[in-house]
Amino acid sequence: MPIINEFIKKSILVSKRFKLRNLTPIDYQERMLRKLLKKAANTAFGKHYRFDKILMAKDIVATYQANIPFLITMRFTINGGTER
Repeated sequence: MPIINEFIKKSILVSKRFKLRNLTPIDYQERMLRKLLKKAANTAFGKHYRFDKILMAKDIVATYQANIPFLITMRFTINGGTER
């Protein structure tokens, strides 16, 4: 039985890799943005800028761009995660 479980796990991994290869760069970036927003949703920055609301939007990229000013995002990143 462990052999079958291992086979199933590897099949799922191969399937995911194949799907990622078929994504366009824009689709892959949108997928990565969604992943990062989910991960940061419970941080102070994520709560302040309502990442949960952005994740529910139909056009996640446009909503992100409209709600998070570019300069604040850059300053937050440069300051090592502290908004000053």
